[in-house]
Amino acid sequence: MNRLLTLFACAFLTVAPARSQNFYGSAFIGGANYQGEMQQISFTFNGMRPAGGLGAQLRLHDHLWLTTEFMVGHLGGRDADLRVNSNNVARNLSFETRLQELSLQLRLNLLRGAKQPFVPYVTGGTAVFHIDPYAFDAGGQKHFLYPLSTEGQGLAAYPDRKMPSRLNLAIPLGAGIEFRTAGGWRIDLEILFRKSFTDYIDDVSKSYPDPDLLLAARGPVALDLSYRGDEMPGGRTSFPAGIQRGNPNRMDWYHSFNIRMKRPLFEPRVRSSGRGSKTSISCPRM
Repeated sequence: MNRLLTLFACAFLTVAPARSQNFYGSAFIGGANYQGEMQQISFTFNGMRPAGGLGAQLRLHDHLWLTTEFMVGHLGGRDADLRVNSNNVARNLSFETRLQELSLQLRLNLLRGAKQPFVPYVTGGTAVFHIDPYAFDAGGQKHFLYPLSTEGQGLAAYPDRKMPSRLNLAIPLGAGIEFRTAGGWRIDLEILFRKSFTDYIDDVSKSYPDPDLLLAARGPVALDLSYRGDEMPGGRTSFPAGIQRGNPNRMDWYHSFNIRMKRPLFEPRVRSSGRGSKTSISCPRM
């Protein structure tokens, strides 16, 4: 893997003088938060799930970097955590999902990084991410939510409600601080906000479907997980057909806080010749 990454770096470096570019490998770890119908604020400790991944950074200029990263994490939310909204607590919905994201970003350093002990920066770009939300029923059994059509998605009676896609686009925007350490290592503290183009990260968006139609099409598990207020003490026992379940006018978000460590995969080396010094990059032979 190291050899493949280095070959990839060498291909990049053929387009510009080696002294103006560096290729870095990185690893990061942190936490991820979801923001939507079950959590309306950006970051909570109760809602945070682990996340981490690997990446590569290409230094285009003192102020400009190109970054690509692959992140694996987890997102989740519970109505029971929202004590400020009694209606959502009474709804009693919850979800979890594994998150996989591939991103490409441009990073702008706000200071020249060569002699600074730390450098603030902003970053933004595009990302594609994969989710597959699930929930546990009252007996602790795990069920993936999309096939259950909990809001009538994909049913003939609701032609405007399409089946949600597990693969979606997002726009990451964020900021961070890079610290330089001995031995060529650099450490980033970074926060990233992702605006997604789906309202179904949490499987909640529109209104409750007709219970008879849902029962006939998807079975009793779909009906049980579409509305779970009857599981709460003193909760409403009748299915709230037609009542608003989410907000379709506001897409879901997810965010992460990362600690990243990176260092050059190789360093330019100076060779002496009769006419002076020459900078070159040592690339592996095939």
